[in-house]
Amino acid sequence: MSREYPQMRLRMSPELREKIEEESKVNGRSMNAEIVHRLEESFKKDEEVDTSIIISADEAKRRSETHLKNLDVALRKFAFSKIYDAIKLGKDEAIMALPYIVPISMVSDYLSNPSKESAIGLLISELAEMGYKVNFGDQGIKGDSDFYLHISFSD
Repeated sequence: MSREYPQMRLRMSPELREKIEEESKVNGRSMNAEIVHRLEESFKKDEEVDTSIIISADEAKRRSETHLKNLDVALRKFAFSKIYDAIKLGKDEAIMALPYIVPISMVSDYLSNPSKESAIGLLISELAEMGYKVNFGDQGIKGDSDFYLHISFSD
């Protein structure tokens, strides 16, 4: 990072500063370099979405069906990213909002007829085999608590 670049003051909560400090140590960067890196990455994510490509409804449906075939992999990645986030925050549990990753109808179907062969069933089985406690819902979440997985890794 060039010291010739303009400087700016930045206010943040002590908790956020602590997270940045911890992550900068883990990643072998200064706090400034960590902040710049994370900002640059957030802009890259924005750039990845190409809104100039307009697809037909049939093409959107085809792509959605293709992604559903790989849902178990996406669901697993999402769960472990939530667990990792909880660990970094010093928590012993993770809350996973299923509607962000699977269709609500799939969650409803699983709740009415739990199947270990479904993407949700496979994930719950894998987590249980690894020693995690997994339940649907959480008393601390308002609304449709059935659509949340509560993953605990405490004693």
